[in-house]
Amino acid sequence: MTIVNIALLLYLVLLQDGNYVDSMEKNSKQESCKRKVKQCQDEIPGLADVDIKNKESTEGYSFYRDGRVGIYYVRLGQSIRSVSQNETKIWRGSNESGNAKKVLVEGIGKSQKMVTVYLWTNETIKFLKQGKKKPWVEIKTYQERLLNDKFLQSKNNGETTKGSGVSEENSTDDHYDEDEDNRYKTCNEREVIPKTEYPPEITIIFENTDGEGDSDMYIVKHRRGSEVYDYYFASHAKCVAVKCEGYKLWRLEEDKNYPVTMSYRRGDNILTLRYKYGFDLYVKRLDRWMLHPYLSRIKREFSPYMKKRNIKARELNLKEKYE
Repeated sequence: MTIVNIALLLYLVLLQDGNYVDSMEKNSKQESCKRKVKQCQDEIPGLADVDIKNKESTEGYSFYRDGRVGIYYVRLGQSIRSVSQNETKIWRGSNESGNAKKVLVEGIGKSQKMVTVYLWTNETIKFLKQGKKKPWVEIKTYQERLLNDKFLQSKNNGETTKGSGVSEENSTDDHYDEDEDNRYKTCNEREVIPKTEYPPEITIIFENTDGEGDSDMYIVKHRRGSEVYDYYFASHAKCVAVKCEGYKLWRLEEDKNYPVTMSYRRGDNILTLRYKYGFDLYVKRLDRWMLHPYLSRIKREFSPYMKKRNIKARELNLKEKYE
């Protein structure tokens, strides 16, 4: 072998080794870059992770609690990236859904809980946990309302139901497992009740009606062994006002944001009106009905139709204002 061939062979060997080293360095840099990107994503300022076990405010959000209801309310310049319960992930934002600005937790201190995630796009995502060691399941917000609409439609067509109403345990709603313990079922089952059993202190006024035929606009379900009454409005119903004990508690505003459901806790003097965009929560304190100063704020900020108003202007004796 000539000196030229030996030199060429050495050159090729060194060149191959150099390419191999360059390839290793390139792969190492790519892996390092990926790790840094992931680390940056996990440490992006302004993104908060909510653990519903935490009942205190943080730098990323404020926490308010009223009984068994709690709300995580992001601070200025912040967003909620994920929601979890201890190590169990409930929800995490994605490129499609984006991040959230509020998280509502219902059922604090109970085995059954519902979490509502309010996105910046004015959409909501609901998750239900039916009991201890049960999984978190995403549910559709208006699934039960659709079932109630079917009930109203069959009622208008002259069909009859068994007994005084339709029990949820015979419903096609799949939010509840059949293997749930009897104690849980007994305290949470609800039945459609006849009009004669509606709370007499509640008056609902609908658009373009004289009071006749209003019973076809909604149904009422009563929770066994409790003083909780849930009102479900038909899809065509346009509620314009609600009275309680003679007080005009609520009336429709310019936004035309009609209520979808209403819950009345007679023993606790709490009435909740739910809309497509959030809700209003009214409480009775010292013989005065007033809008809740914290939890009701969610409706005003989430509805794209609502005008900013001073909530304190509505915290007054409603009877003196309207009667």
